[in-house]
Order: sequence, then structure tokens, then C-alpha cells
Amino acid sequence: MVLSAIGGILGTVLGIAASYGVGYFLDLPYIFPFYLIVVGFLVALAIGLVAGLYPANKASKLDPVEALRTQ
Repeated sequence: MVLSAIGGILGTVLGIAASYGVGYFLDLPYIFPFYLIVVGFLVALAIGLVAGLYPANKASKLDPVEALRTQ
């Protein structure tokens, strides 16, 4: 979760900076709703949660002796 939170923050900051930069160079208005920032961060956290829980749940159902023997 910590890695996905850091990735979500980093991605949000880079996304805002990129949209601001493009808007500046193309002389477009800078409009970035706050809810999009929150949604992007929550999606990053949800992906991190699923990516962490799925393998952990699968590994918890294995017999330790069998898991070590097959590697």
C-alpha cells in the first residue's frame, strides 16, 4: 500500500505538472477538477491493494512443505 500511495502521489503530481505545462505552451486554460485528483489516487490505491492481496491470499492457501518442494 505504501508503494502504491507513493506511486499515486508521484503520478498525480506529474500529471498536474504535465497538464499545466501543455496548457502554458499551447496557451490553453488550466482546468483540473479536484475530484479527478482524488479518483486517480484512489484507483492507484485500489490497484496496489489488489496486487498485494491476491498473491498473499493464494499463498496462504498453500501447504508450506509442498510450496517449498515445488520450487
